[in-house]
Amino acid sequence: MTTARVLWLLIALSACAPAVQPEAVQVLHLTFSADAWGGLPFTAEARQRALVQALLDRRVERLEQAVATTVDIQPASVLLSVQRFTAFFEVDARGGLPIVSSGYHLELQLAQSAPAVYARLTNRATGITRGLRLDPARLALRQSENP
Repeated sequence: MTTARVLWLLIALSACAPAVQPEAVQVLHLTFSADAWGGLPFTAEARQRALVQALLDRRVERLEQAVATTVDIQPASVLLSVQRFTAFFEVDARGGLPIVSSGYHLELQLAQSAPAVYARLTNRATGITRGLRLDPARLALRQSENP
C-alpha cells in the first residue's frame, strides 16, 4: 500500500469515528461553619492581627489556607473531584463596624449525568469526616429555578 493510500484510509476512518465529547460537569460551591470541621487552622494572634488591620485600614482582610482532604465516593465510578477545600477568616471593616465571617469553602466538580452520589470527605488536619449526598439532577433543577 502506498503512503497516499494509507493516509487516505486514515482520514476516511477518522471521519467515520464518533467524536468524543467531554462529559459536562457542574461546579458546586459549598460553605461550612468552622465548627463542622473542628475549628479553624489560624491562630488567635493571626485572627486578631487581621481584625486590627481591617479596622485600621477600613477594608476587607482575609486569611485563607488550603486544607488537605481525602474523598471516598459511592458509587466509585462517578466523576467527582475536589477542586478546592479552604479554611477562611474574613473581616470586613469598610462600613466601620467589623463584620467577621469564617468557615470552610469547598469547590467540587461533578458530572451532570452522574447518578446521586454519596461522598465522604475527611479533613486530614483534624481527622473529621463528613458525608455529602449530591444529586446532579436536583442540583440542575434548583439552579434553573434560581438563575
